[in-house]
Amino acid sequence: MTGKPGETCGDLCDDKSEITKVYNIAGYKKLNNKNEIKEFILKHGSVVANIEFYSDLLLYTKGIYTPNKKSIYLGTRSVKLVGWNVEDDGDEFWIVANSFGISWGMTGYFNILTDGDLIVEAYGVDLA
Repeated sequence: MTGKPGETCGDLCDDKSEITKVYNIAGYKKLNNKNEIKEFILKHGSVVANIEFYSDLLLYTKGIYTPNKKSIYLGTRSVKLVGWNVEDDGDEFWIVANSFGISWGMTGYFNILTDGDLIVEAYGVDLA
């Protein structure tokens, strides 16, 4: 399924698997701060975010990720913010889904500080 305007979709995806659900994007909104992100997650679900991507993220296993000062900056990476939580010491963090697979991080997830500077931009997407 290529999704080109005016093209009808078949019964199979490009990888020949069966199409089970199709969503249309009804709209999107740039979210400018952590309170807007939290509100969107509560009302609509996850948020798409671009984060600064450093080489040591590849080695992440648990806890709140903070780039090592000697780590190499690799650009930005799109991730999904699915929620947030607070540690016993009061540090608030985003629960982030990555696309490295379930053998990476905490079964495909990692945490970053809500007050950190890793998030470049975040968008809420409304599905029709």
